[in-house]
Amino acid sequence: ALLCGAEGTLAVITSATLQLTKTPASTVLLVASYASFADALDDSVDMRGAGPSAIETFDEYTLEQGRSSVAWPALGSVVGEHRGSVLLLEFEAEFDGEFEAQTGGVDLSAAKAALAATGRSRSVQALTDPADQRAAWKVRADAVGLLAKVATGGPERSARPTAFVEDCAVPVSRMTSFIAEFRALLDSAGLTYGMFGHADVGCVHVRPALDLTAPDHQQLVSSITESVVKLVADHGGVLWGEHGRGFRGDSVASFLSAETIGLMEQVKTAFDPSDRLNPGKLYRPSGAAGDAATPITAVDEPPLRGQHDGVVPVELRRRFDSAFACNGNGLCHHYDEAEVMCPSYKASGDPALSPKGRADLLRAWLHNKSYGKSAHEFEDAIALNLHQCLSCAACTGHCPVEVDIPEMKSRFLERYYESRRRPPSHLVLSRFEQLAVLAARSPRLAQLGSKPAAKALGLVDLPAPKGSAKRTVERFQPNSTVDVVIMPDVFTAVLHRDTLYSAVDVLGAVGYRVAVADFIRSGKFDHVKGNRKAFANSARRHGAMIDAIVNAGATPVVIEPAIALLHGAEYRHINPTHPGDQVKHLVEVLDQRLDRISPSQSPTAVNLLAHCTEQATAPTVVAAWQRVLEAAGHTVTVPNLGCCGMAGIFGHEASNQETSRKLWEMTWAPAVNDQDATPVATGYSCRSQAGRFSERPVTHPVFLLGKFLQVSQQATGAKGSRIQSLQSLNLGRSESWGPLLSQSSARHWPAYEP
Repeated sequence: ALLCGAEGTLAVITSATLQLTKTPASTVLLVASYASFADALDDSVDMRGAGPSAIETFDEYTLEQGRSSVAWPALGSVVGEHRGSVLLLEFEAEFDGEFEAQTGGVDLSAAKAALAATGRSRSVQALTDPADQRAAWKVRADAVGLLAKVATGGPERSARPTAFVEDCAVPVSRMTSFIAEFRALLDSAGLTYGMFGHADVGCVHVRPALDLTAPDHQQLVSSITESVVKLVADHGGVLWGEHGRGFRGDSVASFLSAETIGLMEQVKTAFDPSDRLNPGKLYRPSGAAGDAATPITAVDEPPLRGQHDGVVPVELRRRFDSAFACNGNGLCHHYDEAEVMCPSYKASGDPALSPKGRADLLRAWLHNKSYGKSAHEFEDAIALNLHQCLSCAACTGHCPVEVDIPEMKSRFLERYYESRRRPPSHLVLSRFEQLAVLAARSPRLAQLGSKPAAKALGLVDLPAPKGSAKRTVERFQPNSTVDVVIMPDVFTAVLHRDTLYSAVDVLGAVGYRVAVADFIRSGKFDHVKGNRKAFANSARRHGAMIDAIVNAGATPVVIEPAIALLHGAEYRHINPTHPGDQVKHLVEVLDQRLDRISPSQSPTAVNLLAHCTEQATAPTVVAAWQRVLEAAGHTVTVPNLGCCGMAGIFGHEASNQETSRKLWEMTWAPAVNDQDATPVATGYSCRSQAGRFSERPVTHPVFLLGKFLQVSQQATGAKGSRIQSLQSLNLGRSESWGPLLSQSSARHWPAYEP
């Protein structure tokens, strides 16, 4: 017990035995909404007597940021559009819908009555499903990161929430007045901040947004600390309620008596008379030994990371913002194999291969540090590290600060190859989408040359086009009168065109008028390998197509998850005006017509295996697929999965095979091999990985709909009709191997065939 709170100043702990508290068998989470944070804090004081096991709170700003959490839907289902503050009150009790039951010694009806009696709450609702409760708590757990991802301050500043007065604790009865004065202090300094925390014990967290690369904001650390120390002392609290004192030990005399401090110094002397353990923190040794000890360090003495980062030009800090945004929270070091972030860390256990490790490396590169190597060698080491990144984008969705390593990887490699020759595989794979079109026209010829070519390029198991015979589909023209327009991609229009056919059929069966747009190369590989000039061209052409579809009064629709992410993220990174918000997932438009989906005559148990990018960045899409399949009569399970190990080109590179297989075996192999359910997967890469490592076929979920829905096939029209063979969609007769391999061909595809 003596070591608790010593923060490494008394001993080095090599092992410890922990006493655990059993989790309650059943809980209910009440969510109370308030117009203001002050009202929520007042109720948290009054509600302590109702017997909750925990009371947590968000202020207005933190609640707003919580809407971007991947776990928001559960909390959002009861909060709705409320824009004020909330309390989360957990009770160890059952729930009967009317708050009438009394279980575990807690009367929930009394709890509701107590909340109503104060007259402060706008609404009170309950979460009873354990999964919903976990999701709500995750929003609370994400609060630090949700605030930390917000950069403010205009073009010359990059202010981010900063921890230095983040865990003040005061007596609960004084909490409301303390927070009011604390907010006034930060408001007077013109700072952005959010508050959240443990309202039942008087500990509320706050991290004011500071730009610690700027001298005036560096000075605010000490001046605000000085003001908050006085404010906390006046309210009978302490500056460090939860996170430890750290470099805040010089203010201890404001909170503890001289007698207590003297006793602490005697303890320090007994354990560490030479002041070798974490010197300058908490207490110095007393007596003669203390005369030579390190003085207690003041909060403004240690160098700030912002001072170090300030040597990097603002333009570079903004271009590689994720490297500087990483706050070291370490969630990317998650131990659970079914947690989607971060696959390369999961497979290797190497912290350098995590988003945090990569952010550190990129920041060091920008500081022109080389760890004893030449700058050239250091860049080579970073490139090798990033080669092992799957570019799955799990970090962009699951990291609380949204550290975007795939985007940073792309930007780094662009600069890296400015002074180096790209390998032949880059030059060929940059044109893979066009080459796949040629392969689809001459599959036998393509198969003869694909394996030797792949081996020479360091690639394995390259996908081959497959699908049924040609089908006729309606092509999109600017004067088309249609509801939805599918924007085809290489995976569903070329490598497995039956997926596109089924999507056309199913959309038609639920009443949509459907057309298919020109095939435009996505440039996904170019983004992954930093060929950003070619990628920008793809983004521009896709943006023009979206505009044309929207102007025709139709909705652009994509099928492949990785392509959907391009529209939602990567295209916008390279072109902020890209109209990606106009693009819908296939399942989003199907979800709007659930009432038109008839139950299957042959329902089955389904394992819906979600693409890792969808899990991380678009969980609502996964939920929509579940609703659509259930509307068709199927019983759907969505197992927790990590990455399948393919991730586009990653799983086809020979050097990545060990990692790719290891990731497959972690979570996907058991899910695919589950004989009690039919496996379906939304991602082409995932289905390709299953084809490599499992004998069990995995199909796209759209086939479970197209198989049972009654669809009407359109016949080929007369001359001048807009109905056309899929293989003629923008894959014209004028193409040949020569121009296809040229840069101009990558930019210009021929028009529809007559």
